[in-house]
Amino acid sequence: MYLVDTDVIIDILRGIKGSKEFLLDISNEGIFLSVISMAEIFSGKETRDPIKHEKILRFLSHFEVVPLTQDDALIAATAIHNGLTVVTHNTKHFEKVEGLKILKPSYR
Repeated sequence: MYLVDTDVIIDILRGIKGSKEFLLDISNEGIFLSVISMAEIFSGKETRDPIKHEKILRFLSHFEVVPLTQDDALIAATAIHNGLTVVTHNTKHFEKVEGLKILKPSYR
């Protein structure tokens, strides 16, 4: 099961070659999204457009959103707490977290 980081979602929304196929490949194992990533995605100004906002909501409905609890203050903690692998290009942000499983997408 995978906790998909914001950068991967943004790649898909921007149509980066291979990003959609990569996500489809891992989706059969379960894909999750942190509530933090949801907030980051909707903080972008292009999401203020009602049509784009609705498209993004429909896309994100394919993910199970993992809420924050007292133990889950960060994306890495959310992944560890829920037994998930973080999927991100930003491996430097996460590689020092002990016990965290990381998958770097192969499409770029």
